[in-house]
Amino acid sequence: MILGWQNRMLRQDRDWLTDRVSYAYPGMYVPILERVDTSGDMQTLGAPSGKSQILFFFDHTCPYCLKSAPTVAKAARRVGAEFGDSVSVIGVCQCDRAQAVAYAGA
Repeated sequence: MILGWQNRMLRQDRDWLTDRVSYAYPGMYVPILERVDTSGDMQTLGAPSGKSQILFFFDHTCPYCLKSAPTVAKAARRVGAEFGDSVSVIGVCQCDRAQAVAYAGA
């Protein structure tokens, strides 16, 4: 019975650890990076000016990302309305400025 309990606890610990390294979670460590946004301003990722940042990673060629763009924009407006400057929503892609602007306008 004790071995069964220990096995169950080990499986739970393994599952927690697997989730912790595989999925984003509030408070997750993000390295500090400075990048230029679509308006030409410098944004610092991983060091929010307010309480926290919500980072949305996308690929400008991904059809699922393109379909989700209006929903993400709506969510960002709602976060801004509810939390003001204490929480910022930042889209992150590995693309050039023109591609990011086109994606944001989708």
